[in-house]
Amino acid sequence: MTLFHPTFAARGGAELLALDEGEYLTGRGVRVDIVTYAHDPDLWGARLERMPVRVAPWRPWTDVFRAWTRASRVRIQGRSAVPMLAEADVVVAHNAPASSILGGAPIRGRKIWQCNEPPRSLHLREANPNLAARAEAAPKAPEWATEDFRAALRRHDEALARKATFFLRRGLDLEGVAGLDHIYAISAFSRECARRIYGRCQEEPVFPIVRFPEGGSRRAGLSGKGLNVLTHSRLEAAKNIDTVILGFAAYHAGAPGSRLHVVGEGPVRGRLEELAAELLPTDAFRVHGYLPSDALRRVYETCDVFALLPLDEPFGMVYPEAAAR
Repeated sequence: MTLFHPTFAARGGAELLALDEGEYLTGRGVRVDIVTYAHDPDLWGARLERMPVRVAPWRPWTDVFRAWTRASRVRIQGRSAVPMLAEADVVVAHNAPASSILGGAPIRGRKIWQCNEPPRSLHLREANPNLAARAEAAPKAPEWATEDFRAALRRHDEALARKATFFLRRGLDLEGVAGLDHIYAISAFSRECARRIYGRCQEEPVFPIVRFPEGGSRRAGLSGKGLNVLTHSRLEAAKNIDTVILGFAAYHAGAPGSRLHVVGEGPVRGRLEELAAELLPTDAFRVHGYLPSDALRRVYETCDVFALLPLDEPFGMVYPEAAAR
């Protein structure tokens, strides 16, 4: 079996899930290898020792002889991975564009896509139905997610109308995915998005692997001073963490001993820190940033409530992860 994922040069939810699945299958006697376009071995250490990694160039230098126009270059991007997939009995693609490249690959093995989420940049409305509805219904929304999405939607529509390469990429995604043998999703939300865009997806989701700690989760116990509330996510507007802060501030007014813990990194960290500082005393919140495993476990053990309010479910594994901790 080959796991086909665009990059292992960064550590994110999709990469961790792919490795979890690869380790699970390897431990049960399946010979698993990985094909990708970027790989940083220092990030993963021993996790990849039992799964060979092959790296294909996204744009081989030989492409200059095969593609003379912008459209033709777009059509062949990433196709250098196809020969590496040829001998596998089963190839499972994870994130796009691996899904569409696999669908168009003339290989003998079974071609399957694990749909963590459709490519949102190409199908912005269909992959974000709740945000799209809010952005188009209200003149102004209170949360950052909708306002940021409104601007992104405007850029998306302009690109679709005016940029031939964007229109081509979207069409190539639909065309490639049509060539897959099977599609399954990791959540009901992703399943419905896939059906909306591609017209098909397995009914039953295959939920993400969740690693429960040995001996079960430990909790420090409720503090008499107030609740410790945790939100843990990549800190970007789409996660709607500003609404969590607003809600916590309203709660804190009647429970002054409570405390909010924000774990994660991302582009809106500074904005979130400013919002929390504006609404809360300094001892009522802490933005931890990225935490290594041991420190993260201690924060989870300290907290009583997990809160996250995404308007669209971006990955389908936020709440299983929280429950596991």
